[in-house]
Amino acid sequence: MMLPPIFNVGKNYDYVIVSDMYASDYPGGAEQTLEAILQKCPGNYLKAYPGQVNSYMIESAKDRPWIIGNCAGFSKDQLIEIATSGISYSKIECDYACCIHRSSHLHKIRTGKDCDCHLTDHGRLILGFYKRAQKVSFMSEGQLNEYKRLFPVMNTWKPNKLVVQGSTFSQNSLDLIKNLSVKYPVKNGKWFIQGGGNTSWIKNTQGAIDYCVKNNLEYEIVGGLAPVEFLEKLAQFHGLVFLPAGFDTNPRITLEARMMGLELVLNDNVQQRHDSWFNLSPSELIIHHANLAEKFWK
Repeated sequence: MMLPPIFNVGKNYDYVIVSDMYASDYPGGAEQTLEAILQKCPGNYLKAYPGQVNSYMIESAKDRPWIIGNCAGFSKDQLIEIATSGISYSKIECDYACCIHRSSHLHKIRTGKDCDCHLTDHGRLILGFYKRAQKVSFMSEGQLNEYKRLFPVMNTWKPNKLVVQGSTFSQNSLDLIKNLSVKYPVKNGKWFIQGGGNTSWIKNTQGAIDYCVKNNLEYEIVGGLAPVEFLEKLAQFHGLVFLPAGFDTNPRITLEARMMGLELVLNDNVQQRHDSWFNLSPSELIIHHANLAEKFWK
């Protein structure tokens, strides 16, 4: 879809936000995290898509901070122009932009070869873009450690440049989760599997089904629900089986399930499962996430 360029940046904007999609376009985890962060923005902001960013916009808004979310839509030239323009920008990294497929596992599936994108011009371009950023926010310690493994030079950057933001929730979402925990103290004994027609390959619905069948667990496949309906459904289950087929940097469903007291069956592709905060109690986990949006702006 071709988007009209933004010509009237205007001085009434304190921040420029750029992302492939927003929560109003698609209620994915990355989009919900960005939306929760924007709800706590200390000023006015202009929202744009990569296709709207041109030299005029960069020049007219270079005196304001930019927040850049998932932006696979940026061209090489756009990345270079932003990085060399003098703009003060921060990047929110929700997956693996250093891979042309945004996932080393998907890279292997599509090409039959192990991902070596970090050794190519593409990988070096992303590394340079992150090096010039004021801050790069990752979704989990596991994701950040994988980036540092791919790019050892990141270990030499100043500590406050690379931070773990984590999946971020609005206060309304956290309140809903708390209310649902009270509403459904008794669970239905079944295991929840995320599925449906729009479910990404990475969620590995079939792998979760196979696990339940092998272990004689009663399960239900759930998908195609709006976020509020999805949480209402999830709250009624005994547990969640979630075995992603590739690195999932901080899947919200695992956090939502833990906050509502469900048991979890996960694999090591759930990259936050070994993070220092992940095994907090449900109430402590809610408190931890209640402060993340403010943490981003500080």
